[in-house]
Amino acid sequence: MNKILLAKVLFLFAASSLFGQANKIEECAYPDEKISIDLVHPKRNEKYDLTAVKVFTFEDDFRDTISVWVADKLILKKYMKTDEEGGFADRVNIKIEPKTEVIIRTVEQGCTQFRLKKGYKYIYVLRDINGRWGVTYSNYRRFYY
Repeated sequence: MNKILLAKVLFLFAASSLFGQANKIEECAYPDEKISIDLVHPKRNEKYDLTAVKVFTFEDDFRDTISVWVADKLILKKYMKTDEEGGFADRVNIKIEPKTEVIIRTVEQGCTQFRLKKGYKYIYVLRDINGRWGVTYSNYRRFYY
C-alpha cells in the first residue's frame, strides 16, 4: 500500500514539474512600446523617483484573469474586465526596478513580456481588437470617466 502511495506522489510531482516547465517555455508576444508626455498640461508630469512603486494600469480589451510575473515571481493574479465606456480595467501598484523582466499572462488571450524602461512611473497596458499587446510609459496619470 505504501509503495502505491509513493508511486502516486512521485507521479504527481513529475507531472506538476512538467506543467510548470511548459508554462515557462510558452513564447510571449513583445508589445508595441510607446512613450507618452502631457504637452497640454506639463505640470501633470510627475518627477521620476527610482525607488517609488510603478503604477500598472490595464486599459482596453481585457476580460480575463491576469497574472503579472516579475523576475519569475507571481506578483498578481486577478480577474479584470475593461469598462466599455471608459476603457479602464484596473490599476495595480508594483514595486519593481527598471530593466526587470515583466511577463503578463492571461488565461484565454495569451501573454506579453518586456523589460521595464527606466524613467517612468506609469505603465499603461492594453490589447487592441486584433489581440496585439501595447505598453505605454509615462510620468503622468491618466483619468478615466
